Amino acid sequence: MSLTFAPSIIEWLDYPGSARVEETIAPSQRGWVAFEGSHWSAELYEPTCQEAIAPGKVVQVVGRLGNTLLVKELPSNC
Repeated sequence: MSLTFAPSIIEWLDYPGSARVEETIAPSQRGWVAFEGSHWSAELYEPTCQEAIAPGKVVQVVGRLGNTLLVKELPSNC
C-alpha cells in the first residue's frame, strides 16, 4: 500500500484571477506567486508555448492542482 498523495484533478477557477510572480516560473520549473494575500507554488498551465516568467510580472491564475496554482502569462499567445 502506498501512502503517497499526488493530486491529479485540476480545479478550474470560475473567475480567473491575477497574481504577481515572486520567483521565476519556467516551463520545467515551478515558481512562487502572491495571490489573494498568500504565497503559492505555481506552474505554467501551457508550458509548451510559454517562456519563463520573471519576478514582478502579473500572471492569470486559471486553476489549481493540489497546492499548486496553474498560471498563464498576460497577454497569452496560447
